[in-house]
Amino acid sequence: MVRMWFFTRVMFLEGLTAVIELLIKKIKSYGYIFASLMFITSFFSALCDFNFNFYVNKISLAIRCATVTALYDKLLQIPVCRLSKKFSSGQLINFMSTDVDRIVNFFNSFHALWSLIFKLGIALYLLYKEVGLAFLSGLGAALLMVPLNLWITFKIGNMSAKIMNYKDQRMRLITETMRAIRTVKLSNWEKYFEERIDKMRQKELKYLKGRKYLDAICRKYLDAICVYLWASAPVLITIAILSTYTLIMHEKLTAANVFTSLSLINILISPLNALPWVLLAIVEAYVSNKRIKQFFDLENIDLHSLYSLIQGEGKMLEIDNTTFTWNDGNHSVKDIQIVGKQGTIIGVIGPGTIIGVIGPVGSGKSTLLLGILGETELRTDPTRLFEHGAIKIPQRCITEGFAYVGHDCWLKRGSVKENILCGTEYQANRYNSVIRATALDHDIEKMPNKDEYIIGDEGTTLSGGQKARLALARALYQDEDIYLLDDPFASLDSKVSKYIWENCIEKLLKNRGKLVIIATHHTEYLTTADEIIMLNIEGKIIKNGKPEDVLTTDEMKYDVMINGQQTITISTNIQEDETLFDSPEPVIKSEEESRSGTVKIGVYKSYLKATGYILSILIGISIGMMQISKNLSDAWLSKWTVNGTMDGNLTVLPNDDMNEWYPLSERKENPIKDDEWDRTKYFLFIYIILVLINTILTLIRAFLFAYGGILSAKHLHKQLLSTVLKSKISWWDETPWGRVVNRLCSDVYTIDDSLPFQLNICLASLVNLIGALILTSFALPLLIPFIIGLFIVYYFIQRYYRFTTCERYYRFTTCEVKRLTSISLSPLYSHITDTVTGLITIRAHRFVERFTELLRSKLENNLIAQYSNLAASQWLSVRLQLLGTFMVSAVSFMAVLEIRLHYVESGLVGLAIAYALSMNNLLNSLLCSFIETEKELVAVERVVDYIEDIPKEETNHEKEQVDKLLVAIIGRTGSGKSSIFQALTRAHLIETGKIYIDQTIDILSLDLKAVRSIFGYVTQSPFIFSGTIRENFCVNSNVTDDLIIEIINKAGLTEWLQRVGGLNAEVVEGGNDLIIEIINKAGLTEWLQRVGGLNAEVVEGGSNFSFGEKQIICFCRLILSKPKIILIDEATAHLDDQTHQVLNKLLREILPTTTVISIMHRLSDLSEFDFVIEMSNGFIHRIGTPNLFQKFDTRPSSSSDS
Repeated sequence: MVRMWFFTRVMFLEGLTAVIELLIKKIKSYGYIFASLMFITSFFSALCDFNFNFYVNKISLAIRCATVTALYDKLLQIPVCRLSKKFSSGQLINFMSTDVDRIVNFFNSFHALWSLIFKLGIALYLLYKEVGLAFLSGLGAALLMVPLNLWITFKIGNMSAKIMNYKDQRMRLITETMRAIRTVKLSNWEKYFEERIDKMRQKELKYLKGRKYLDAICRKYLDAICVYLWASAPVLITIAILSTYTLIMHEKLTAANVFTSLSLINILISPLNALPWVLLAIVEAYVSNKRIKQFFDLENIDLHSLYSLIQGEGKMLEIDNTTFTWNDGNHSVKDIQIVGKQGTIIGVIGPGTIIGVIGPVGSGKSTLLLGILGETELRTDPTRLFEHGAIKIPQRCITEGFAYVGHDCWLKRGSVKENILCGTEYQANRYNSVIRATALDHDIEKMPNKDEYIIGDEGTTLSGGQKARLALARALYQDEDIYLLDDPFASLDSKVSKYIWENCIEKLLKNRGKLVIIATHHTEYLTTADEIIMLNIEGKIIKNGKPEDVLTTDEMKYDVMINGQQTITISTNIQEDETLFDSPEPVIKSEEESRSGTVKIGVYKSYLKATGYILSILIGISIGMMQISKNLSDAWLSKWTVNGTMDGNLTVLPNDDMNEWYPLSERKENPIKDDEWDRTKYFLFIYIILVLINTILTLIRAFLFAYGGILSAKHLHKQLLSTVLKSKISWWDETPWGRVVNRLCSDVYTIDDSLPFQLNICLASLVNLIGALILTSFALPLLIPFIIGLFIVYYFIQRYYRFTTCERYYRFTTCEVKRLTSISLSPLYSHITDTVTGLITIRAHRFVERFTELLRSKLENNLIAQYSNLAASQWLSVRLQLLGTFMVSAVSFMAVLEIRLHYVESGLVGLAIAYALSMNNLLNSLLCSFIETEKELVAVERVVDYIEDIPKEETNHEKEQVDKLLVAIIGRTGSGKSSIFQALTRAHLIETGKIYIDQTIDILSLDLKAVRSIFGYVTQSPFIFSGTIRENFCVNSNVTDDLIIEIINKAGLTEWLQRVGGLNAEVVEGGNDLIIEIINKAGLTEWLQRVGGLNAEVVEGGSNFSFGEKQIICFCRLILSKPKIILIDEATAHLDDQTHQVLNKLLREILPTTTVISIMHRLSDLSEFDFVIEMSNGFIHRIGTPNLFQKFDTRPSSSSDS
């Protein structure tokens, strides 16, 4: 309907021009009739366009909501073993942002595509009626451009797929770095990871330029060529038609047929130029749909095939002959094969049972627990047939799930109470009972705001022991029947561990009829278990039975020493005057801060600075010169039409035949006379020269603009990345990851793509409008007062739209809506990131429905902001189009009036009317594109705010040397042991006191990087990143493969390295001589061979390795970095005793002169240290030699508790 009204307006334009050209007194009223008809058609065109755009965009919002929800629902149904090997968290974020945007844009492009055929057909027919067969030459010129457009579209489609691939990899690296930001900063790895991310960004920009660059040889810009074709195609087609019409058909030009033809050519060229963009949108949607389809093609967890109902009362679990594997058919990941003597390894297990799972590092303890949850691939014995699942459990477990506590202790940003309840109804008695059983009551008493204390993402503001107990409290509160615990004692000292075992596992779980399966290296507690399963390094069960049948004599003796009468200092009760909390700074739960009002001038300056001031000036000059050349060519064409008559002026030709002026009647021949040929060729030659100059300037402008957009995107991303990585650790504790992801994903995408696009339209519309106003005012001087008045109205409309006083003290702007839209994405991305990291826990506890509702709530908030933006945009659009309608009407009536009042050239009048018709679109385009540009500049504003406002870590002087010293730190969980390391590395501000190195060097006098370069830090939570094992070993160090292999051999990991694929094996998201030497000395040769060598693949987050294996990689990396002081934050807690001893021996051999400060929960090796520091309540309780502490505590492996 919009197109029909537009075509009728062009038809009436010819009628009006014809009336002006003929000026027959007897039909003088027809000029006003056609002017009125142009007003009516313009008015209805505006109304139809408003309704079309509003409802199409409304449907797009619904599609966005449905697509994001479907993606999230699918995410919650895919087991981790299939998800981790196919997709990273960065890809999932891109799926729900960039890919969804492209799919939504397809629906707008779809309507544009089907309307192209309709529009082209009518335009060609009307053009034929106007210039006869000469239209074929223009059509031929247009069709010659189509293959080029299609080829460009194909190339852009290929490059878009590559852009998204590298964007996925960049976001994966960013997500991994954020998850381990504390380790990255305290290990002084900011530069290393900044270079890795920047390297991936360069690859992304390479193919983003590929949309600008045609290929590496000719270095042409694809977007620039598209812009060039868009801008130059109308004049090239005009040349073809006018040349054919005058030189071949020998027809004389008139104002009526020239300017009507120009309007039709603009209508014709619009769909032809829109075709590559429409096809590009379709191709990009196809690429995104293909990417998302791979995600949807992953097989879901099938609870019906995995589980079956166990028969008989008093039975909790039974598992038949089954193999759990992470990667079916891939030998780089081991299988955990459960094979029992009678074909059933876990069977007829009743309530109130504790089953312990033990084995060396990498034996598959965690895999066994995840297999029960359905997170691994499951293969049953092919010789046996199962009608139902191989895992038999009660119906309540199938529907309500399991209680699961992983070794990574997943927590989400929120209060302590919110993390414990996790959406479950609050019951005071149960809540308090759980708090006491997990020894959190005294921690909470010391926390700011008690249990309303806000913890950071993944519990970053808590100690390792506090995170473990908080995760355990959440599991206890859910009151499930089966509890799967993955080494919950690793981060706890012996006193708290014993308290947890007795009050939580035995009293609260076993005595209440719960089945507990616990995987641990702490065998001292398993003597009271009902059954123990022992796995070997190959993942096979080698022993199972009663503790006395499985545990060795030493382990039994070890347990007696812990629980017997020799323990004179143990107290199973935590005294009221003691605290397990080290009083961290509270994290304020606040909304994201943002600016208010319109975008400030400083943001524009920042964007121009990123682009380059000189380049920005050149872009402005090229745009101005391009428009001047275009206006000159149009003015010359107007002059040509006037000089086509005998005297160069309007000639009144009385005629009673209405067909002489009626629009689009049968075309009458008007041949060029013999004495007019030279004049015609002269005008055509000059016109062609002006057009060619215009096309050259258009090409220059397109190249410069595309290059400027790439430069600004490159510089802003680099500054943003550098700033966030150099920010203080306290800032990371207070800032949700979703906010950072939002800026590095959505805002950067805006700066890459949509901002340059909108700015290009805005500048082009501005210079076009200026040119149209100058020519129209020159042709129709009486129109100048009306134009001034119209612009005043335009100004107040845009002011009201951009800056409206809704209340006395509240100012609402369209930029505010855009900011709300951007801000509402941050909690959405945070929620998605939380879901990815806690997927196992969410699914195990059957929190799926609750988390889906949370997503819908956050998505609804974002859609509300987007809908407000849409409604405001359409409010503006309809008013601008109505004003444009008045503009067209004014020009039409004024043209008729000026003809009546005095003599005027018909060519200028025709040109003025043609420009007036386009002025409506130009005004709308200028204001809309300016406002959209201002909205897109909010992305620059948000990025600049981070660059300028994030608190950065200070710098001072140079690096210093230190001497060897061995120090052990002991104390209960939360007593402040890890806080010492935070102070040493200046993770937080030191308000009082001094810390000296070598008794003379104050660490505050050193450069922060110099301080952290002195230390090598291994945390409780191991950090390995996607890449290869070699890359994970050699962060910030140049070592050979041989040294890596030697260390792995000595650590006994050779077989593991071979199994995963070698040093170059890729690590999926979560120096040779030296490397080999260290591996050999560590006895890790067999482990290295087993995982596949130094080239073995590491997936995101290292999910293809066990927790202990990841800790081994971190330990070897620490040794390879050769720091002056080593900080070990209970890094061996997840290792078996043998591996623990091997790594300690390796440390002494490779770095014999290095100072070591180690947090210990085991006192068996205290004799090797020079000093021991005992922490209590955040203070140093005692300092002395190891003998002092062993004198009061005869337990071989527990910390002092006095």
